[in-house]
Amino acid sequence: MSVRRFTYVSIHADNPSPEVVSALFELAAAAIGARMSSVASIIPNELFDASKKAAVIDFLANAPAEAKLKQKALLDWARWVGVRIQARDYQKLAASAIDR
Repeated sequence: MSVRRFTYVSIHADNPSPEVVSALFELAAAAIGARMSSVASIIPNELFDASKKAAVIDFLANAPAEAKLKQKALLDWARWVGVRIQARDYQKLAASAIDR
């Protein structure tokens, strides 16, 4: 039987910066012994807004990276800003990846 451990992180701020959110995720990951990538170092700070989804997808689509990295960065960004990702968003990134 496997046991899953969950860590709950609560941010008490109206609009925390990506650096604060990244630091909290890193602390939570360290608490459970996991390693998380820092998307704040990949995606520019000005794109950390829920209304910038299309701009983030365009930014990642133009980045010379593997599909898995692009898709993980998009998913992490979406979690931080509270946006849902569609299958077509992932497909656009996969089509522009260097490993396609």
